[in-house]
Amino acid sequence: MRKHLTLLLVLIVVAVGILYALNKTNGAPNRVKNGFVRNFDGTTATLIKEADFGWHFREVCGQQGDSLFLMGTDPTKIFMTNTNLSKLDTFNLDIPPIKRLAPAFRCNVIFPYAYIVSSNAQRIIKADLITGKSEVRVLPFHGVFHNSVMLDSNRFVIRYIDTTTLNAKFKLMDGKGNILITEGNLSKPMQDAGFLYAGSLNYDKQSDKLVFATSYVNELTCFDTMMKLNYNTQTIDTTHTLKTEIVHTKRGVTFKKPPISINGHATIYNKTLYLRSKLMADNEHNNDFDKNIVIDRYKIEDGHYLGSFYLPSLKGKDVLQYYFIGSNRILGLSNDKIGVFNLTQP
Repeated sequence: MRKHLTLLLVLIVVAVGILYALNKTNGAPNRVKNGFVRNFDGTTATLIKEADFGWHFREVCGQQGDSLFLMGTDPTKIFMTNTNLSKLDTFNLDIPPIKRLAPAFRCNVIFPYAYIVSSNAQRIIKADLITGKSEVRVLPFHGVFHNSVMLDSNRFVIRYIDTTTLNAKFKLMDGKGNILITEGNLSKPMQDAGFLYAGSLNYDKQSDKLVFATSYVNELTCFDTMMKLNYNTQTIDTTHTLKTEIVHTKRGVTFKKPPISINGHATIYNKTLYLRSKLMADNEHNNDFDKNIVIDRYKIEDGHYLGSFYLPSLKGKDVLQYYFIGSNRILGLSNDKIGVFNLTQP
C-alpha cells in the first residue's frame, strides 16, 4: 500500500511539472478564438510599489493589521513584511527533520502561531513564531491529499484521494487529523486520482462558504463547511482545444498528454471570487493578454460573473499569486518579485 501511495504521489508531482512546462513553452492554445467574450467594466489595477527581497515567495499565509506573513520553499522560515513593502523580517522555526515535508505543504498564520499541513509527510505542525518552538502531529490516516484549506485553528478541509477507487473527495478534519465529515455529492466519481478535476480551493469567512475552481474544466463548486453543496456552475471560459485525458497504468494514473490549463490562481475577498483565467477571450488583444494576467470576478452567493480586469506583470514576469491586503490593495507574487497594486473600480 505504501509503495502504491508513493508511486501515485510521484505521478502527481510529474503531472504538475508537465503543466508548468506547457505554460512556459506552448501558450498557443490559450491565445486562439475560444468562443467567449469578457466584460471589462473599467476596473483597473495599477502597480504602486515593487520590491525584490532576494527570496522566492510561494504564498501569503496570513495578515495581522499592517503585517503580512509570507512563506517560501523552506517550511522552517516564515517572512514578515508590511503593506508598504518597506522591510522584511524572518521567523525561524525549530522544526525537526521530517522526510518529504517539502515541497508539498501549506501554511497558515494566525499570529502568533503558524500551522503547516503536509500531505507527503503526513504531518500537521503548529509552531510559535515568537519562540520558534513547534508541535508535530502525525496524521492518523494514510493516503494522498491536497488543497488543504484552514477554516480556523482546529478545522481544515482537504481533498483526499481514495487509494482503492482513485476517486477524490473533500473531507473536514480537525487539528489532530481526525476526519470529521466526508462529502456525499460534491465530487464526481472519476477514478482519476484527482487529476481531471484538479483545482484551487478557497474559503470565504464572511459567508462561511468554500469555492473549488477547477484547472482544466470551466467549473466552480460552492459548498458549506458541513460539506453540503450550494451550487455547481460554469465559468465564462470556453475552449475548442482537445479535452484533458488521463491513462491508467500499472503505477497509477497520469495525464495522457500535457493538459491545457483554463483557470489559475484564485482568491476571495468581500464575498467575491477573483479567478485568473488562462484563456484569451474573443474580444481581447494579444498584446494585452501577453503583458498582463486577466482576472474574472464571480459572486460567491450564486456564482454569477461580475466582470474582468487586468493585473500587470512584475518586471516582465506574470503575477503567479495575488491576495487582497485591503479594500483596494492587492499583493502580487512572482517567485522573487513582489508588488502592491491599487485597484480602482467604477
